[in-house]
Amino acid sequence: MKVIVVGGAGYVGSHTTHALAAAGYEITVIDDLSTGHREFVPISCRLVTESILRGDRLQEIVADINPQLIYHFAARALVEESEQKPLDYYISNVAGTLNLLNAALLAGCRQFVFSSTAAVYGVPTQLPIEENAAIAPINSYGRSKAMIETVLSDLSQKGLLRYVALRYFNAGGASYRFPLGERHDPESHLIPRLINSLLHEREFLICGHDYATEDGTCIRDFIHVDDLADAHIRAADYLREGHPSNVFNLGSTSGYSIRQIISTVEQVTRRKVRLKTVGRRPGDPPVLVANSQKAQNGLGWVPRYSINDIVSTAWRWHSREAERVAR
Repeated sequence: MKVIVVGGAGYVGSHTTHALAAAGYEITVIDDLSTGHREFVPISCRLVTESILRGDRLQEIVADINPQLIYHFAARALVEESEQKPLDYYISNVAGTLNLLNAALLAGCRQFVFSSTAAVYGVPTQLPIEENAAIAPINSYGRSKAMIETVLSDLSQKGLLRYVALRYFNAGGASYRFPLGERHDPESHLIPRLINSLLHEREFLICGHDYATEDGTCIRDFIHVDDLADAHIRAADYLREGHPSNVFNLGSTSGYSIRQIISTVEQVTRRKVRLKTVGRRPGDPPVLVANSQKAQNGLGWVPRYSINDIVSTAWRWHSREAERVAR
């Protein structure tokens, strides 16, 4: 199967690209490398360095490749930054995706797998969160993703394409199978920030301690990046088998508070995190925990890895990254 992976040099995109390559897919990665890394792309894959904001060029590339399916990972994805620069997020995420969808339809590609987010739910009224929960994002990042889902739904209802939107909860960890992990600058994700605070002997800031949770810190559902990659391959199988468009949560169905994650990091690393509590970040819901039963039923997907696996693989990866940078 010939596929395009847009954003395939990034974190989840590269893990999925490697898994697809191992499964025998013919892959072209499109990535502007603004946050992705050339060395994260398998050597068996073609890499086209281009931005999805260049619609005319994107049309040429997609028409030349003539894929059967497109994966779309490329996005700006920092909640706090999205509140500071909302227009940038709507341009990058919404306008860029419209360019990609236009290119896909012009080239006759009718299958699309979209990297969405639990941020579309905002502050849920019921936990764990099911896919039919209200779409009520509370930050510009989540709103940009919700807008894209609306476009996809509309195109699907008009018979123009079939899609799967995968709503990630919190991706974490590093690959067991491939030499891959998480490399962001700046790093915004909780677990690598905690690990980097240990590796570089820095204080870690807990943003908010007065949420309506047992220990006052936010609760999140963490999922190993290898499990996410597996779900993406299953999404391609789902579409290839002719199933209708659908939306699936990808989470572990377990919630962990910030302080519980800190404790897990300390247990795995056998080091003590130096903590400082500061005010809340704008746009952070108190609790996000998935109900992933629909993905289990529809995709046959069950996450294999625990929170200890996530932290352990992340610790191994970031320790090696620190050594690489030091050299």
